[in-house]
Amino acid sequence: MVDGELGRGKDYGDSHPNLVRVNEPALSLTLAAYALNPTLKLKNWDSMQGDRWRVEYQRGMQMPSTRLASVVPASLQSTISSPRLGLRKLAAGRTDIYIDFAEHIDPLLKSEPFTFSELVVKVGNMERVAIHAYLNRRHAALEPKLSAVLRDMKTEGLIKAYTQQAHHSSKAD
Repeated sequence: MVDGELGRGKDYGDSHPNLVRVNEPALSLTLAAYALNPTLKLKNWDSMQGDRWRVEYQRGMQMPSTRLASVVPASLQSTISSPRLGLRKLAAGRTDIYIDFAEHIDPLLKSEPFTFSELVVKVGNMERVAIHAYLNRRHAALEPKLSAVLRDMKTEGLIKAYTQQAHHSSKAD
């Protein structure tokens, strides 16, 4: 049995009744759309309605799956195992739009060995997503304490500092 999940969207618990959401989000991330066409502009999920784009996102990301279901036919959706593969497929023209968190993809586009920055462009921020921790129900009593600790860490600037540190260390890998 898993004790919990560290980084999931607000609605993750709806499909996992054995988990309790920590109400204070650990952080917020932006789901963004990337393409090769710099003239393409997307404002939100509904702006994809009616077009015939091949859209890809990372396997296991519940929010893109849910949001795309009403605007892009399932036959035009696909998933991949890693952001790097998603960017490679996009750059090769095998997909038209790649959806992922801007906070992960923007630094990746600027790093080696990716030199896609001349090809791949962000064409829209689709949605801001609060990222929550989830606890196994047997640990539900810890939720108020964890929420308070997260609030304090944000106030002290620790979440931001740790996030920047993590992004910096991932560039060195």
